[in-house]
Amino acid sequence: MNYFNNTSVKIILRAFDYIGAFTVICSVEGKQHINARSNVSIGKPPGLLMRHKRCVVHYDRYIECTIIAPVFVRAFTNHLSSRIDFFERPLFSRPRIYRPSPKLVSIDLLNQTITYRWLPEFSYYFPSKLKMNVTATIQPFGSSTYLMDMTPIFRITSNFNLVNSTPITLKIEFTHRESQFVSFCYGNITMKNSVNSNEEEIRLIHETNSTSLDLTSLSPDTWYRICFYCYRKQPIDTISDLVCHQYKTSKLSNILQDFSSKIFHKNWVWLIASCGLLLCVILIYVLFAFFKKRKWNWLKGNTKQSSICRKSDNVIIARQSSVPLIVPMVTGVVGE
Repeated sequence: MNYFNNTSVKIILRAFDYIGAFTVICSVEGKQHINARSNVSIGKPPGLLMRHKRCVVHYDRYIECTIIAPVFVRAFTNHLSSRIDFFERPLFSRPRIYRPSPKLVSIDLLNQTITYRWLPEFSYYFPSKLKMNVTATIQPFGSSTYLMDMTPIFRITSNFNLVNSTPITLKIEFTHRESQFVSFCYGNITMKNSVNSNEEEIRLIHETNSTSLDLTSLSPDTWYRICFYCYRKQPIDTISDLVCHQYKTSKLSNILQDFSSKIFHKNWVWLIASCGLLLCVILIYVLFAFFKKRKWNWLKGNTKQSSICRKSDNVIIARQSSVPLIVPMVTGVVGE
């Protein structure tokens, strides 16, 4: 800083690769309220832009892309007037794939990267070979453009939950099955005498695409560590982490209670149906017996009345037969 006279001073600022904006305030010592301000901007064009690795689809909900932009990141962080715009290129004459105005997720000063997130216009649709025009601008120093390939790789979860436990079985249910894509999982189960025990017996779990899995032939009242790794087969590329959980089987003394509980929860519909069917059979049997007895009484009554009528007819016939018959005699001589 050099003084020219009592009213002017020359200030020399050296940036040392600094990019950003700041304000210089000059005032007389002891009179800070009397000052002069000057806004200073130090910058250059954004320069090279490059995608960092591949764009990642997270749990089939959104896609994130990370761009390496050293100059732009410093300018943006240090409040220099800057912006970045995205223009989606049409893919096979289809409508727009991603919603406009992506969300700024993070800025990494150490790696000099910036990450944006896009939501799809249609659920679970993240096509390959889609291109995005990226334009980064630092005012008033200039702009840089970059054509970014948004062919994604899918990050999926390997998470799972315990839904049922008995002394000898564990039922596992995977939590990523809401997606329309099929996932395959494989892993292992390790027996431990206690939670912090180092004694282990490992059993492999073969690859499966089922929504749930029953682990059988286990030991009662024993801790098990279960680990799974899930992925999707080609042409979809996936990344996933190995996830492990610890569960404990029930005690053997509760096996009868667990069995009855399992039967009750799984077969209560059949139990109600069986009871209803039994009641219907009993009702039909009672009605059948009732109508059969009523018909028997009716037939018995008709038979008795018929026998009385026959006895009365016999009496009348007998009386008629007891009346002497008078037959007139015809006399004459035969042959006259």
